[in-house]
Amino acid sequence: MGKSYYEAHTYRPRKKRRKKRRRFFNPKSLLIIFIFIIIIVGALFVTSSDIFNIENVEVENNQISNKQEIIARSGIIEGENIYSFSAGKAEDEIERITIVKKAKIHRKFPSTVVIEIEERSPYFILQEEKTFYDVDDEGKVISSSDTLTRYDVPIVTGIKIKDLEEGKKLFDLNDVQVQTLKQVFEFLKENEMLKKVSQFYADGSGKYNLYFENGSVLQFSNFSAFSYHKSFVLYFIKNMDMKQKVELIQGVNPIYSKI
Repeated sequence: MGKSYYEAHTYRPRKKRRKKRRRFFNPKSLLIIFIFIIIIVGALFVTSSDIFNIENVEVENNQISNKQEIIARSGIIEGENIYSFSAGKAEDEIERITIVKKAKIHRKFPSTVVIEIEERSPYFILQEEKTFYDVDDEGKVISSSDTLTRYDVPIVTGIKIKDLEEGKKLFDLNDVQVQTLKQVFEFLKENEMLKKVSQFYADGSGKYNLYFENGSVLQFSNFSAFSYHKSFVLYFIKNMDMKQKVELIQGVNPIYSKI
């Protein structure tokens, strides 16, 4: 039976929908909070517990550099917390030592700090008057001596450097002789021939003499002349059967002469 007009149009209150309450702390949120608390507590424990106080500072691979100087430069102090210092800043300070090329610091838990050192080694020895300066492959003067103490690297003579001292970077200088030396040695090193060189000499007339172990000499006036004869230079060094002098001139065949 159909509804009357009155029944069909009688107002009926709507049922209120119950709003679902969102859970603020779902399992995932609780887990994240728990992990965060654990991290905070752990960090506080590590930075405040005596267990993590530094008891030993080890220095590795230092053949020339002084262990106590390295530790002092680092600022690392025994008895302090293992996280009380910045490894990056300590490494930078250690690398200020002239002989140190690279420093790397490791924390060995719970109480040991290890400092790994990479030292600079002589690439050649620059002689100025009665002083011998060890220079590394970056052109940095790493030490000096009144006597020649090693013969396993080339000696460089005839080049005058103003204000020469330990720590000075020669390859940064805008000096024709220094840059010629740099380019020649880089070429020989790349081709594993530098070890056969005994001396690099720059004379006052603008010429360079490259002496070898057997007494042979290559003479050139600039790097362009040397570079022009690169293939010959390698052949000459590999096949030095007798002591001889060869002059390298750009655009001209090598000129041989007896010594």
